[in-house]
Amino acid sequence: MDCSELPIGDLNFLKDLTSRSGAEIVRELVECAPPSIEKESAAIKQAIKSENRQELKDACHAFKGACYSVQMSRLACLTKKMEAAIDDMRMARSLLPELDAACEEAIVWWYNVLNDELYL
Repeated sequence: MDCSELPIGDLNFLKDLTSRSGAEIVRELVECAPPSIEKESAAIKQAIKSENRQELKDACHAFKGACYSVQMSRLACLTKKMEAAIDDMRMARSLLPELDAACEEAIVWWYNVLNDELYL
């Protein structure tokens, strides 16, 4: 599957969540997303750098779950691909540029959602 064809995020999901849970809760979620993306991608990079397969598996699994929970389909897809490549560190390493680009795009997307209050 070509992950680049998947959306970065889902505004309809966030708007629905706002209607069910309230704007303040969703705002807190949106505020937490960029630093969480940075933290999780750093854990993946560290696992690859140290060539620690278990760390990579754990980091990818955690990031993938977090992405699915807030409908970040592209990042979920990429972390799923990376998780599947844990037995081939060269392959996992080759996915890093695509993951980095998607993380940067996602961070920009989340800041736009936050600053323009697109979740309302």
